[in-house]
Amino acid sequence: LEKAKNLGLAVINHPEALMNATKSKGHEIFREFGLRVPQVEPIDKKSFKKSRSIEFPFLVREDWGHQGRIHLVRSESELDVIDLEAFQRPVAIEFIDVQSALTGRFQKYRYVVAGATGVSLSLHTSKNWLVNGAHNHRSATTIADEKFFLSQDNPFANLFKKVAERLRLDFVAFDYAFDRDGRLVIWEANPFPHLHRPGPPY
Repeated sequence: LEKAKNLGLAVINHPEALMNATKSKGHEIFREFGLRVPQVEPIDKKSFKKSRSIEFPFLVREDWGHQGRIHLVRSESELDVIDLEAFQRPVAIEFIDVQSALTGRFQKYRYVVAGATGVSLSLHTSKNWLVNGAHNHRSATTIADEKFFLSQDNPFANLFKKVAERLRLDFVAFDYAFDRDGRLVIWEANPFPHLHRPGPPY
């Protein structure tokens, strides 16, 4: 950082701001904008299984980072078998059901902000609650849905730009969905999103 400063180089996503993209801190900032986000509870590896406030079902994930282990926990028996020592900074995250009552599918939208510019990047559809590129269901219908999403002005564009400024992130992707009542649900802010070109059958 000091070398970049001496050379007059800009730093994209300054390290001091990256903490704002953790689940625990990022969700607090989202709530400042009145956005619905899952409840997040830090996990004390020694006491969480005996004393926790979050209700089933919930996810167990790393607070830092946007890949890696993720478990859906629906009961005490499922919680008992999770090795919390395998996590560095585990958090429990409220599971919000966004399964469509019409199609039975789960969808995750992604919008990317880069400075003053924003663009809708992708729409993933899955038969499973875990929605990502690896579980993306491809069909004529889902391809048409994604093409439509990408072709339209994003109604949350200005909101996401304001949130990015509050997060102090120059480059960030917002992953979101809609619950069964049609309410916007923000999953997370990802300062290191995977960028890709659409492949076949596009």
